[in-house]
Amino acid sequence: MFFDFLQKQKLTKIIKLQRDQAALPMAAYRVPLLNHLSTHQVIVVAGDTGCGKSTQVPQYLHNGDLDSNDQPCGRGYKRIAVTQPRRIACISLASRVSTELLNECGSKVGYQVRFERSRTKATQILFLTEGLLLRQMQLDPFLKEYDALVLDEVHERHWQTDCLLGLVKCLVAARPELRVVLMSATINVKLFSSFFGNCPILEVPGRLFPIDLKYIPPTPSEIAQSSDRLDPSPYIRLLQRIDAKYLATERGDLLVFLPGMAEIQAVMEPAKAYAEQTKRWIILPLHSTLSARDQEKVFHVAPDGVRKCVLSTNIAETSLTIDGIRFVADSGRVKELSWDATARMRRLKEFPVSKASADQRKGRAGRTGPGVCYRFYTQEDYEEFERFSTPEIRRVPLETLALQMMVMGLPDVTRFPFIEPPESKSLEEALERLQSHGALARQDNNDGSRSSAPSPNEKTMLTVTPLGRLLADLPVEFSLGRMLIMASLLGLVEPVLSLVAGMSVQNPLTPATAFTGTERLRRTESLADYESDHGDAFTVMRVFDEWLRLKSEDVTQPKQESHSDPQWSRGDNRTNIRRWCRRIGAQEQRLHEMVRLRNQFSQLLRDAGLWAERITQQTKVVQKRSVELNRARRTERMRTKRRRLLTLQDNDAKGFVTLNPNDVFVRHPDVLFPDPKLREKTASIRDSSSDSLPSGYACDHQLLMYLDLMETTKPFLVSTIRVPALPTLLLYCREIDTNSTATRLVFDSWLEVRLIDIEASQRALATAVWLRTIMDRLMELRLQECAQKRERQVAVDSGDVEGDQKSERLDVNPELERRCRRLRRILAEGLAAFLAASPGGPHTIKRLLAADVKQLFRKMLPEPPGHFGVCSNKPTSNPPPLPNPESGSKIEMNMSKGGYRVTCYLSIDSLFPESQHTKQPDMPIPDEVDDESNDSLDLAERIHRQFVNACEIEVTEKLVEHTHGFSGEGDTELDSDADKVHCDKCGKTLLTHGSLQTVLLRHRRECSSEV
Repeated sequence: MFFDFLQKQKLTKIIKLQRDQAALPMAAYRVPLLNHLSTHQVIVVAGDTGCGKSTQVPQYLHNGDLDSNDQPCGRGYKRIAVTQPRRIACISLASRVSTELLNECGSKVGYQVRFERSRTKATQILFLTEGLLLRQMQLDPFLKEYDALVLDEVHERHWQTDCLLGLVKCLVAARPELRVVLMSATINVKLFSSFFGNCPILEVPGRLFPIDLKYIPPTPSEIAQSSDRLDPSPYIRLLQRIDAKYLATERGDLLVFLPGMAEIQAVMEPAKAYAEQTKRWIILPLHSTLSARDQEKVFHVAPDGVRKCVLSTNIAETSLTIDGIRFVADSGRVKELSWDATARMRRLKEFPVSKASADQRKGRAGRTGPGVCYRFYTQEDYEEFERFSTPEIRRVPLETLALQMMVMGLPDVTRFPFIEPPESKSLEEALERLQSHGALARQDNNDGSRSSAPSPNEKTMLTVTPLGRLLADLPVEFSLGRMLIMASLLGLVEPVLSLVAGMSVQNPLTPATAFTGTERLRRTESLADYESDHGDAFTVMRVFDEWLRLKSEDVTQPKQESHSDPQWSRGDNRTNIRRWCRRIGAQEQRLHEMVRLRNQFSQLLRDAGLWAERITQQTKVVQKRSVELNRARRTERMRTKRRRLLTLQDNDAKGFVTLNPNDVFVRHPDVLFPDPKLREKTASIRDSSSDSLPSGYACDHQLLMYLDLMETTKPFLVSTIRVPALPTLLLYCREIDTNSTATRLVFDSWLEVRLIDIEASQRALATAVWLRTIMDRLMELRLQECAQKRERQVAVDSGDVEGDQKSERLDVNPELERRCRRLRRILAEGLAAFLAASPGGPHTIKRLLAADVKQLFRKMLPEPPGHFGVCSNKPTSNPPPLPNPESGSKIEMNMSKGGYRVTCYLSIDSLFPESQHTKQPDMPIPDEVDDESNDSLDLAERIHRQFVNACEIEVTEKLVEHTHGFSGEGDTELDSDADKVHCDKCGKTLLTHGSLQTVLLRHRRECSSEV
């Protein structure tokens, strides 16, 4: 009988489920939907909130027509993709649809989002994010895996949505059998219909009950007392008002729309205090950064006599439907991210919502019964709102969008069929930046030469480089993608994986402002053990590494000696880790996200052939020494803990750009300034003719590198890292201009560096050119290796290779691998020696103003038409290929700046002489060559020789071709087995012991005849 009861109970649930489906407004439009799809490729379904379009349309497509008994006839589509703008919507909708189809989630109905998937080969309805479908189109532009596409929430107009709409418009022309359903709220639906050739519109009314609309604007006193922090008192009064007016036995929850996470936190604290006092409310936050488990809490039912209060961002406007909502509170504000291409700065600003968004929010109150919507603004404010929100494609940088389109094979991004095109200036700037990163290049002409003269059709001649294809595969910002690729060149993938993963997620360290009193002091004290004065990114990496180490320890027998914390017990290791995370303010969810990102990056690098993970004995030694270093650092910090003597540098501050208040350089600003002790030491070893260094000169100037520039209340630098100034500028700037003696250097027409020691400055410049050339050559070889591997894989997958040839085709080219290993060793040793030597000697740094740049160069003339390869006043976006030593590449005059163009990024003697600043900077340079010109030409020739000889390393593989005057006894190839090297300049014989390049660089500084 009990089994019978269970069967009846299940049958009752199924009947109720079917009854609820039949009661949805969308059920009446099933036949019209299928009829339209039988005659049209594209249809727009416009439905109000609660009509059931998101859950029912995929089922209608799957089941097809009904037979005479109202049962599916099985003639529906069996490969359906349903896109959603957010991960949580994919997961929740897949669960709901699988329940209605009486299937387990992950079988017939599944979902796939970043880091998570629940699907099998039998999956026929797949919910996925828009970005994931875009990445699938990179591999399969025709999406042959699907025969029906459902693009939901297209009215939100994310940039991925607009990109998909344009691609789908091209796709339906290439695949007549494909069917596409665009689903939107009743917002500007005619725009989507006209974009697809006036396709049919199916308007479905929502199932809305009457909604009582009430305006509760802030009082004059509240407006007068308003500050940057949201005042939570109106929302607490609303809770009190609902408690006083409605009985506790009446069902109905409250949904509050707030601009962002900070406002949610501001309201949640006093709301929880009120809920604890009355025992009648459960306060729940809802935003995109919550874990899936925390997000699911908003769908659970509150106990009798208790209401839910959901504090949400605009994520709950259309993407999610929370049952039981009776009351809605609309703040009338939303935070949107905009992009300033001129300042290259993101702006997270708070704006009034649009009328369409306000109506969407109001509709959430009438889903299950009569509702009430409280608007915390006036009706006059509502009338002044914009009709629709600005499309995201006009508010974000377009580099990722442009690169993904070109990887898909679109030759000219500017001609892409956008539903509402972005500004042409923003798109052109995105293409220029992609060129500067090396992701795009000018297309070769039929004769093999590159297009030179600028023309109106110049942007149509861009092609994706091998580097660009790798960057498109990496789901990170371009600078981080290049960081991963450079790490693979230098064999530093392991630490950089953690570094990039930490910079790609929201900071896992809770800001100190979130703590108060002794709790803040305790957190600061605990986090100091892992703090790095190189930047917050390294602090996060140390916390992440320590967390991984703790997770890997034996659960039952943790190593007590490895923990200095007396609270660390021998009990449950998970409890200890959670306690450790709370103590230092780390969010374990973000650390788990870093693990997933790290695994994803490592897999992509392995697939590209850039990294082969090996756990060697050396790796284990490095890990062990890292643990010992952290322990020693903690001991030293406790031993030397004392008050610091303040200096005048503590007054220094930036006026416009500000460091994040939680940045390590805010707490320790002294690490950014030159060390006075090192400055005195440098001055003491100089010649006796100079008693001390001039003011501002030092060897250890620092630069702050940042990942992003974000403006909220004011501009902030995000993810800052300090680096040595002069070596970084020499190795990575796009343009370097010098005077005749290379004691005055200008980088990217932005920073001016003045040096004292002529010999040291010229040596540093020559070494930097040599290292940059080796770096470029190594990058070229690795990308060539990746391209060959990709071609071999395509040949194997296509079946062109059979039998034993498969393994041969997939093998790594041993000759290419040997050359890469050789160049990697040269580059690693050269970089180590270059950075350790304080190149250039004492120097000072100055930022150039606009007036300085106007009188910067010897010539300020326009570039002659048809002339290619001459540096212009703008950064060279497409540098020429490395010269072939056999072709006899020569130094040429820089016709746009003056002086001599040595490489695509270096011009010697192009700066206007300071002694002639009284003359007009655009005056032509005399044809006579004076002594200064002879000196600058001699310098240009010697530096250019470094450039050419670095290229010759790969041509002749002879030691003499890259050492400038060094020759080996016997075998002169660059190999660790070479014992002796002879210097032709000074006559000395050098003994090497494995690190040949380090010995040569060290001797070069000592040899007075060398540059």
